[in-house]
Amino acid sequence: YLPDDAVVVLWAPLEIAEQAKSYLDRLPEVKGIYPLAAILRLTEQFTRLELSQFAQGTVAMPSLVKGQEVPHVALPVGSLQRFETEAKKAVTELAELAETHDVTVFCENEGERKRFCELVELEKPGLCAKLDVPIGYLHRGFVWNENPSPSPGTPAEGRGGGLPRGSAKDPHPNPLPEYRERETRPRPLALLGHHELFHRYEQRRRVKKVIASRPVDSFLDLKDGDYVVHVAHGIARFMGMHTLTKEGKSEEYLSLRFADNATLHVPAARINLIQKYVGSFSGHPQLSRLGSGAWEKQKAKVAEAVMDMASELVEVQAARNAEQGTPYPPDTEWQREFEAEFPYVPTQDQVTAAEDIKTDMQKTRPMDRLLCGDVGYGKTEMAMRAAFKAVEFGKQVAVLVPTTVLAEQHYRSFKERMVNYPFNVESISRFKTAREQKETVQRLAKV
Repeated sequence: YLPDDAVVVLWAPLEIAEQAKSYLDRLPEVKGIYPLAAILRLTEQFTRLELSQFAQGTVAMPSLVKGQEVPHVALPVGSLQRFETEAKKAVTELAELAETHDVTVFCENEGERKRFCELVELEKPGLCAKLDVPIGYLHRGFVWNENPSPSPGTPAEGRGGGLPRGSAKDPHPNPLPEYRERETRPRPLALLGHHELFHRYEQRRRVKKVIASRPVDSFLDLKDGDYVVHVAHGIARFMGMHTLTKEGKSEEYLSLRFADNATLHVPAARINLIQKYVGSFSGHPQLSRLGSGAWEKQKAKVAEAVMDMASELVEVQAARNAEQGTPYPPDTEWQREFEAEFPYVPTQDQVTAAEDIKTDMQKTRPMDRLLCGDVGYGKTEMAMRAAFKAVEFGKQVAVLVPTTVLAEQHYRSFKERMVNYPFNVESISRFKTAREQKETVQRLAKV
């Protein structure tokens, strides 16, 4: 199944051997199970690469390398320190790292890179010039050090190691060769991602949902027993497709069961009259009664309620238009940088929605806008941009959500997204103690 030039990679050989032995020991019957040794025999014809986080000799695992002498390559890779969660302290630690290492910080886009340099220069002037800040992505940072320093007290071979500085026997009294070599030796290279420095690890999930309340496109959308709504007759249950013969012609019908076991056969060609039932409560809806006129009365009552609600909305809108709102200024440099840090390519709908929202915010009357979108389509990002504009102008923003879990999710999202800016983000929910909630409210009142 594999080409002749395939490379078989074994990650953590010792762990592979231990896990294989553990699995075999737990099996009551090993018949039909390939043991590790058999699998390794099949890999002998291919080039094989074994990777391990720790050094291990060939004797340590003879079943994998058969005790043969094989080339060993030790990569000069070391782990990177974990930075402080507070941005100012993290920048200070980055400056300390830059004193001893060549540091590369990867930013995912131009806006993120520009804002990073601005933040670094604010805390440590001149630091950004010492860093390499390309646009790219690195999942986890590391240190590459090809010239590790010798252990303390170890003499440098062939370079007068161990002689006191300034000794008469030392051919190079000032400075010693190992000191000169240390000065010219390439510095270790530290590579890290912008998200590691500021602890921005969360990525947004994109989930596509199917809207169940649309008209049925075909009988494949329905299952026997589904509740449906007929435009003219009301709520019924779908009982399947049936072929009926009328005047010598056979035709497929959708059979709908109404109250009192009344059945209505709807021609398949008129399937557009039916849609799946979508209720706002748990349980089963009451089936409509054919010929009773109750469905028509119910629709008329709903239409009347809708008209009343529409009239009330018109009155509210008229009152809002008469009110004086807060006009916010056009986008600032910070606003443009914040939007450029968005880690996804915005869709045309997102761009349009963002511009419409900001246009509303710059008017003298209060904004009254409803933004609709499915899960994962960027509604929260639009809210963040509007909140950013308001807070930068010196206002406070409250985000109301229906559940405690959603409050915690939005709190983390807002805090991560605005970590590079001098804004305070807090949440009030049952996840916080009464004391924490009281302190948050008090701080709001003081601002």
